[in-house]
Amino acid sequence: TTDILASFYSIMGNLMTSAAFVKEHETADGPVSRPGCWAYPDMLQVGHEISLVESFTHFAAWCITSAPLILGCDLTNDTVYNEVYPIVTSPLALKVNQEWAGHEGGLAASAEDTFTTHAGTTTVTTFPVWQVWHKRLPAIGDRATGAVLLINLSEQPRNVTLTYSDA
Repeated sequence: TTDILASFYSIMGNLMTSAAFVKEHETADGPVSRPGCWAYPDMLQVGHEISLVESFTHFAAWCITSAPLILGCDLTNDTVYNEVYPIVTSPLALKVNQEWAGHEGGLAASAEDTFTTHAGTTTVTTFPVWQVWHKRLPAIGDRATGAVLLINLSEQPRNVTLTYSDA
């Protein structure tokens, strides 16, 4: 991926590049991103110049794709610390990041409608207006489990119908 910037679209561009790389390099032997060798879309921008909602989305996306969670913010700044602490210590998000059931998590579905932006990125990038990300989690008894993340990349509210088969 390119160096990440403190911009939501830079973050999402790196996530999509990393996910495409992982998908392209999967083999019959298993995923390229796995324990001991994780895909790395870059360090977290939580606590930088992105909104609180963007910070939550960013952290959740890194968690659902099993990405390393490397903070890049100034934790000695009390304002930043107090803002990011609830995000980066979420027990559920951390559990999703750390669980392994044979798959690192990835893009399950995305909108056919797209938009193009240069805002906060180093290149002009095309994004779907929404995405659904999924990660299989270890079964509970005989019941399959997983985590799902819906991301609205557009500026307008969106209605997304999600069925179990999408995830």
